[in-house]
Amino acid sequence: MIFVQDVHKHFGGLHAVDRALFEISEGSITGLISANGAGKTSLFNAILGVLKLTQGKVLMAGEDITGLPPHELSTKGLLRTLLNTVCDAIVRLNQERGNTFCMIKHDMDFIGRLFDPVICMAEGKVLAQGTLDEIKANEQVIEAYLGTGLKNKVAS
Repeated sequence: MIFVQDVHKHFGGLHAVDRALFEISEGSITGLISANGAGKTSLFNAILGVLKLTQGKVLMAGEDITGLPPHELSTKGLLRTLLNTVCDAIVRLNQERGNTFCMIKHDMDFIGRLFDPVICMAEGKVLAQGTLDEIKANEQVIEAYLGTGLKNKVAS
């Protein structure tokens, strides 16, 4: 349903989003996770037309929606909301109406309850994509999201 194609968002020399490439499948509840500062919000704001892309395209149902303002995107069904007061409504809308969602969240319990698939970003790039179990087992994700110290602590 939504295809993010080679998306870049730069703020001067800072590459907040760097070559993001992924698809949000129709009817999914997709999670976008990472450590703070990895580019999630910049990517979301670029997809939603709040920020102008430096480069790349965003397609929705095959239509190029790159750069459309948020009010036009909301009429197409693409909007932003805040992911704890609406959790049950999201599940219901997904199951009963087949609505598609992509959400940003840091809480792993919440992620495990709601998201499949999960996309993980680090330093502005998409690092991994898959089920939460696949993401949690990915060495690059562990390093970027949790840090080496925690990885070594969990292993022992």
